[in-house]
Amino acid sequence: MLLQEISQQYPIKDIYLRLYITSRFLLTYTALKQFKEAQKYCNKLLKISEKLDQNDVDQASVHYPVTEFYLATHQYALAHKNLVKTEIFFKAVQSPLQLSKNHLLWFKLDSTEGNYLSAISHYQQYKALADSSLNETTSKHIEQLQIEFDAEKKDQDIKLLEKESKLQQGKLAQANQTRKWTLGVATLLLIISGLLITNSRLKHRTNKKLRIQQIEIEKKNNSLQHLVQEKEWLVKEIHHRVKNNFHIVMGLLGTQSGYLKNEEAIVAMSESQHRVHAMSLIHQKLYQSDNLSAINMADYIHEVIDYLRDSFNIRQSIQFNLQINQIELDLSHCIPLGLIINEAVTNSIKYAFPDNKKGVISISFKHSSENHLLLTISDNGVGFPPGFNITSPDSMGLKLMQGLSEDIDGKFLIRNNNGTEIILDFVYDPDITISISQVNAEVTNSV
Repeated sequence: MLLQEISQQYPIKDIYLRLYITSRFLLTYTALKQFKEAQKYCNKLLKISEKLDQNDVDQASVHYPVTEFYLATHQYALAHKNLVKTEIFFKAVQSPLQLSKNHLLWFKLDSTEGNYLSAISHYQQYKALADSSLNETTSKHIEQLQIEFDAEKKDQDIKLLEKESKLQQGKLAQANQTRKWTLGVATLLLIISGLLITNSRLKHRTNKKLRIQQIEIEKKNNSLQHLVQEKEWLVKEIHHRVKNNFHIVMGLLGTQSGYLKNEEAIVAMSESQHRVHAMSLIHQKLYQSDNLSAINMADYIHEVIDYLRDSFNIRQSIQFNLQINQIELDLSHCIPLGLIINEAVTNSIKYAFPDNKKGVISISFKHSSENHLLLTISDNGVGFPPGFNITSPDSMGLKLMQGLSEDIDGKFLIRNNNGTEIILDFVYDPDITISISQVNAEVTNSV
């Protein structure tokens, strides 16, 4: 791991840097579900915390990862104790953003323990604090724009005054020319001297004005760059929040399934969790990527397959043959394809290999021509049962795949071919898709 190599190569003496690095280790091992290693770093982090002032703002780097670890390892009593402590701390240091995260952790804990009314209350407080932080940022941005507008207006007023000054100077020059005939050589020399002085002053003023304009242009360029970066951050934040909301939905479905006794209902809940995860993964890939409009399908499909392997625990019995080209698709195509792959692979895992037989599931995604993409999902299992009507299936999963194929104007085919084979052929032109998205955005803004 990169953090371990850096820590070993460069020993950390500063307590605050050790605090930050240890918290990163704890979050990383918790996310990887390596709880034994995570417990070590949790203990280290708590020891470092004891050496700091309990009101130190850097204690925030301790509270959040420790609570996440307690929740992940089902140590709910410790999680509850730590949340009570951290709520008092964040109120004391007046940190609305950290306090909103604390309410989100309360929500996870209450949802897990079945305290739904308390969970809803904490989630509402989380949303209120998060939205207030966003509104504060927006207000500051509006104030900045108002200041820039006032500055630009002042510049225009200054330009008008300079024009009036030039007109007056022109009138004075004409008056001086009429006096040349009467004042003689001496007056002429004085006028020439005056003109030279005036010219020097004008050049000085012009150069000064150009320098001021150059500074203003640089400020505006920096401001525009800041706005672009802020817009990208907001879009990533939106995808991040959508991903988090999907994870909340998955958590609620998992919690609900724990109270069900009907096997069909439990299976339906599990399948719904898989579908929600397929969509959540898309938003996760978007906010983790520099490209906020397209997703690399090779990486995405591999992550979906890894998730299904872990969910069904089939790494020893079913092998996957993935032949995925490096193709980037926009959001309107990623979600239907992700759900189709999820449904097809889930069906193969559940029905193609009865009695824990070993088998292979193959997935191919490539260009069949310049603007045509071909998705093929097949297995070497038992195929369809006798009497199954391929043209008019009554399975929700197959109907869902057909409907999603129609959403992207694709040709959907399913057949028996030494097992089950699903073929989806559709047209994808990035330039046309981007143009349509821009038109839709313009229509939405005009409305």
